Amino acid sequence: MKFSLISSNQLLVLVLITIILMLSDLSHQKPNIINNNKPLNNHFKNLGLNLPGRHKLEFGKFENYRLKPTKLLGGRNTKKNNFIAPKNDTEIKAFLNYDLTKLDVQNSSQIIPFYNNYKTLFNKTYKTKEEEIERVGIFKQTIVSINKHNADDCSHYTQGINEMSDMKWPEIQKQKFGFKRPIARNKTKKIKFDKMLKSSNYDDNNIPLEWDWRKYGIVTPSINQGNCGSCWSFASASVLESHLMKVQIYEGNFDPNNQLILSQQNLIDCSREYGTEGCEGGSSKDAFEYVQSANQLNTYNTYPYTGIPNYCQFNNNMRINVDIKEVNRITTGADDELVSAIYRHGPVTVSFEANLNFMNYRSGIYEEPFCINNITHYMVAVGYTPEYFIVKNSWGENWGEGGFVRLSRSKINNCGISEQDYYPVLANDVGTDQMRDKLKEIY
Repeated sequence: MKFSLISSNQLLVLVLITIILMLSDLSHQKPNIINNNKPLNNHFKNLGLNLPGRHKLEFGKFENYRLKPTKLLGGRNTKKNNFIAPKNDTEIKAFLNYDLTKLDVQNSSQIIPFYNNYKTLFNKTYKTKEEEIERVGIFKQTIVSINKHNADDCSHYTQGINEMSDMKWPEIQKQKFGFKRPIARNKTKKIKFDKMLKSSNYDDNNIPLEWDWRKYGIVTPSINQGNCGSCWSFASASVLESHLMKVQIYEGNFDPNNQLILSQQNLIDCSREYGTEGCEGGSSKDAFEYVQSANQLNTYNTYPYTGIPNYCQFNNNMRINVDIKEVNRITTGADDELVSAIYRHGPVTVSFEANLNFMNYRSGIYEEPFCINNITHYMVAVGYTPEYFIVKNSWGENWGEGGFVRLSRSKINNCGISEQDYYPVLANDVGTDQMRDKLKEIY
């Protein structure tokens, strides 16, 4: 009985000591307060995407000429910029060109090794075995669809696999699109085609039947936007850099070996008050109006792309002056006006309805009979012929014809190509006719 009483007292003392120690420890802890001034996604701020290097482009068969990519892109050395060239780029291109009709998708001994190579080359990993089985199923369906399309002799373009071939449609919509209609502002001018012709002192006969700004070195390569709905920022940055380089040509300051590449991330992080929504989408009109107000932009090297929205980190000491006089919109459905703007001013951001067929585009003149002009995507029109528009995408050089697509002009406003199109007019803009003698083809 005595032993039991002593044990109980000791136990009571130990409990009291424990409680006192716990209270003392809690009194020294700092309260868990959320710091609203902390940068958004700061943890990921130093992460980057594996952006494609500047290797040979494949533009497909043009009617009268084939562009020479090395000269076309100014023979840039990838060591001079921040683009990360995939170590297995040659393997990826060979893999993408594999004859898919040789694959029996129902034969696991064929499709599984092929899919494993696909995963390795595109750095794909999945959390569970069940998810990977689902991805294999999507991949098989994609191959069947591609082979069916390519067997159609009436089609003017071919399809092939790419990094999206095992992705679900909602994933593609979220990660690869990003079109949003611009917010209501009164700054943008909507110019009718006939008024633009009169104000420019040009006549229709001065516009050549075909034009391609890539031939003059002012179109940069296609960069992959990654898993971020930032097509609007890529299109806007691409158009601005082309217009600035066009002025450099006129002023005699253009170096084709050192193309100007502007920061897409700068637009993502700093233009929100103008209506853009980062990886959730935006409008090139709103992006242009942000630059028009700021009057400046950083280069890609100064403000590299991460594909992760963050607080604005604009570097004023490394700014590029961008003096935009006005932002113009192509009249909806006015394909001729789009042609005129491309030739007279430079590349134009264009809207587009992208679907699963477009995801699989490999080469040729793309035409989609089932378009209903449900706009989802922004790209850049860099040239035209009587048959098609030449358009730069932002899904990297392993998609399409080296990152480009030829969009059919078989009908007006095909797939919404002239639905929501914008281009800036720089304060020192020079009409193309006035500088034709300074334009030298570099292919």
